[in-house]
Amino acid sequence: MGHGSLRKGFLKGVGIDLCDVQRIQKMMDRWGNTFEGRVFTEREIKESHDKASSLAARWAAKEAFSKAIKTGIKDFNFADVEVCSEDSGAPSLQLHGDALRVFEAMGGGELHLSLSHEKNMAVAVVIWVG
Repeated sequence: MGHGSLRKGFLKGVGIDLCDVQRIQKMMDRWGNTFEGRVFTEREIKESHDKASSLAARWAAKEAFSKAIKTGIKDFNFADVEVCSEDSGAPSLQLHGDALRVFEAMGGGELHLSLSHEKNMAVAVVIWVG
């Protein structure tokens, strides 16, 4: 592979985000289902088992996606970017609504996601290949 390429495409963007688990826990405690329902899909809530560390990693993934495509979150809702667990356990992104429209308008491509959390911090990296 040549410089700047990954598989068949070219690197179009990289995003990374770090999220404080306690910040997410405080939002869950304060606003409960209202907060979760505005930011996360039903599938995300179910797969996270309502654990703040898993939801923080998903929050970070949504932010990392917005950074990878260089738009920020102004053009779509957080719930339009869904973090799913594959059968293998690996995380992936599924785009819906405005997030999908924005991504396709920018040329689409492949999104690669990596998540991690340790104690009070969660991190996500998104790589966009087009």
